[in-house]
Amino acid sequence: MNRLLLFTLLIALTSCEKEALKVLPENILEIESVHTGEAYEIQVLLPENYDESRSYKVAYILDGYYHFDYLRSEFTEQSYLEDVIFVGIFYRDYPLPIARGSENESISTLINNSGEISRLRTVDFMYPENLDGGGGGGLNFYAFLETELIPLIDQTYSTDTNNRTIMGHSFGAYFVMFQMFEFVNNPLFNNIICLDNQFWWADLHLMEMATTAFENDVNLPFKLYMGAAKFANFDTNSLINEFVERLETENPGDLEYKFERYNDGHSYSAKNGFQLGLKYIFNE
Repeated sequence: MNRLLLFTLLIALTSCEKEALKVLPENILEIESVHTGEAYEIQVLLPENYDESRSYKVAYILDGYYHFDYLRSEFTEQSYLEDVIFVGIFYRDYPLPIARGSENESISTLINNSGEISRLRTVDFMYPENLDGGGGGGLNFYAFLETELIPLIDQTYSTDTNNRTIMGHSFGAYFVMFQMFEFVNNPLFNNIICLDNQFWWADLHLMEMATTAFENDVNLPFKLYMGAAKFANFDTNSLINEFVERLETENPGDLEYKFERYNDGHSYSAKNGFQLGLKYIFNE
């Protein structure tokens, strides 16, 4: 009898789970950027009870093809995200099955798309060029966000222009922190989620930016969540530790921050980190 009751309860709980919100066709946008020269697909997930008479916070996530789909469930199930519009950034011409049902793509096409995405995200997210000549397009990608993507989102949807979040993992994490220091006097984003940052890029350029900001007592009016995988490579972890120690020592004015480490490898840290980061940013 007890087993039957337990089984019945499990079935009931499963049936009560909400189906993840879906992006409607009219909320899949395209931008051919004059700044980066690339074409982007923008997927916009609206709250279930979206009401144009209200203003909504907006969370932008880089590498949408990796992270957007599994986070739809988070935006469906968590009440603290009911007033947040979720925006994923994809490369239009390079679909991956993990992102949007490309089951019919050939293996060779998917391998090619994955390689192109790796190349493009290195160009878009990283600044300056690395010692090997890679990357270097971070300022152009920021211009795309500032003059093309964000104005389109603000014109199309009812948004709170004073409450934007940007989320990035790995190279994406580098970009979200780079833009925090680079555009501190006129920021686009109030909140930043930064997971497994790659501080080693371009001979520690980002560390130098942080040092300059700390030494000059630059005001950092942000809410910053940082996460790191315990089993990421040694250089990544040691530099993240160094940065966190600097934060604790310098205690820069107006910067509200939290740091957590997870028992994951680099590739698996994103899901857990973004979930925890969203809870911190939105005060859950």
